[in-house]
Amino acid sequence: MPVIAAFFGIIVRMFYDDHNPPHIHLEFSKGWGEN
Repeated sequence: MPVIAAFFGIIVRMFYDDHNPPHIHLEFSKGWGEN
């Protein structure tokens, strides 16, 4: 899914294909280099 923004270890992704309405997910990483 497209990444809308990434800042301070938070990634904002747009999800539009799985169900309506389109929505965003926020991913957070606590450590350096952690996936």
